[in-house]
Amino acid sequence: MFSGEEPILRVIDSLYDASTDATRWSVALEQMAGLFDACAMTLLQSTETGSGAVFASTGISPEMGDLYDRYFVSKDLTVKAAMTLPVGTFSGSDKMVPKKEWDRNEMVTDLLLPNDLYRIAGSVLLRNESGFASIGMHRPRSAREFDDHDERIYQIVQPHLQRALEVTRKLGRASEERDALADSLDRLATGVVILDGEGRTLLANRAATDLAAAGDGFALTRQGPAGALSSDTAELRKRIARAASTDGTSLCSAPGQAVLLERPSGKKSFEVLAVPLGKTRSLNGHGRGRVVLFITDPEREATPPTEWLRQLYDLTCAEAKLAVALANGASLTETAEQFHVTRNTVRTHLQRAMSKTDTRRQGELIRLVLGGPAGMVDAE
Repeated sequence: MFSGEEPILRVIDSLYDASTDATRWSVALEQMAGLFDACAMTLLQSTETGSGAVFASTGISPEMGDLYDRYFVSKDLTVKAAMTLPVGTFSGSDKMVPKKEWDRNEMVTDLLLPNDLYRIAGSVLLRNESGFASIGMHRPRSAREFDDHDERIYQIVQPHLQRALEVTRKLGRASEERDALADSLDRLATGVVILDGEGRTLLANRAATDLAAAGDGFALTRQGPAGALSSDTAELRKRIARAASTDGTSLCSAPGQAVLLERPSGKKSFEVLAVPLGKTRSLNGHGRGRVVLFITDPEREATPPTEWLRQLYDLTCAEAKLAVALANGASLTETAEQFHVTRNTVRTHLQRAMSKTDTRRQGELIRLVLGGPAGMVDAE
């Protein structure tokens, strides 16, 4: 390699540092700008609509980047020209756009020149069905044009830039998937806790953290889930260890381990089921899930919105309210008193609700409400 090897290697190192820590992309671009005598650099990634957006930058203000995203991206002639070139082709604005057209361009006159920027060079880094990414380096009008020497250096750095950006994109997708999973679990009425092979908590949904925060028989500690009594904690962790020692693929019997956790308040015990995860997966770099706990509170009232039941089974408002009341343990007499109607009226609503839901007994209707999606999701 020619003279200047050390600065290039430092830039490459900084790119790989940024690949696993998106907050370091600005640092990597700053070092890269120094390598090319650039006063600013921008890394663009396509949005869902296909337009460019500033993913990371150095040498430009956040306000300038936001203005570009909101308006000037559609005026950027270099991006439009680069999109017609093969991926990885290095080119400058002087070669991509005629000078008269460039000097009259709205992005140049209203955004670049007021910020002492004029010359741009770079390439498209990635382009596929899901979008594109490109890099742009900027120099003021008084600076020299980007030339063959810049291109030779760039072609050394570019493969590493592309790999680093691809790693960032993959990690970003994994993070989005994890966030979507966490949000989905937070919508469940049942507490869910994912544990590693040592029984330590990797992820807990909102229902589980709410139960733990109540301090009534279930806790999430650094050592793992616990009960109010030491004997309950010991039994719970024994069950978790048994679940962790299996692969979850047994066809002979249910692989889960169940335990009751007594509550100091005197309410019905929490019901906890520890189930092995067949294929362990890393959760955002925090370890591999081996066991999932499901924690239910028998005292918790079912709270499915009546509108959901109406949409599912075409129930009237009165029929849906009756189904929810019965699912929460109320009798027909208690329901009649609650809604200030006669018992015969309630029985009529019940018969119609069972007819619409194709159930024959009151217990079947209750099981349908509690076992369906309306009963599983926390309406709050």
